[in-house]
Amino acid sequence: MSTTYQSVQTILRNQLLVPVSRMQSKQKFTTDLGLSSFELNALLYYVEEKYKMVIHETGESLTVQDLIFSIEQKNTNHSKR
Repeated sequence: MSTTYQSVQTILRNQLLVPVSRMQSKQKFTTDLGLSSFELNALLYYVEEKYKMVIHETGESLTVQDLIFSIEQKNTNHSKR
């Protein structure tokens, strides 16, 4: 399990009080995990603050894997500089 995945789980659990025991990479945050649009925006805010980045992928179709990919891509691009 990736550290990024665990970080997203921790944010969901601690900041948004979302049970994450069944979170899987292909799940959508809104339809599968039950986040409201407000909660999704809050999640993106916490991730952006933690990783000092801007997330461009938003909306109801955003999956756990999409978010993790965005974070890891940002970290990879940042480390190449």
